[in-house]
Amino acid sequence: MKSLNDYIVPIVGTKDGLHQFDFSIDASFLKQYNYSDIVDILAKVHVNFYKSNRLFDISISMKGEIKVECDRCLDEFMMPVSFEHHLVVKAEDNSSDSEEE
Repeated sequence: MKSLNDYIVPIVGTKDGLHQFDFSIDASFLKQYNYSDIVDILAKVHVNFYKSNRLFDISISMKGEIKVECDRCLDEFMMPVSFEHHLVVKAEDNSSDSEEE
């Protein structure tokens, strides 16, 4: 079982440019969060992380299947899932704020 540290994308110390990370998610990942609504999961996660001077451009995509329990009949079944998210983070120097106070 992997620890949560294995899923951390390193930002500090990473050189400027494009970095790509791939992760496999399974039931052991969910167990670390005590999440019980999903019985099992098999998914691949891909992260594109572009770092420049004060800008982080992050794209995350996930595709896989989750095993869940039907609300009506209580049978377990596999449900396809996919997720895409794009995030841009701009770091600013706050030294001017502290000088004004």
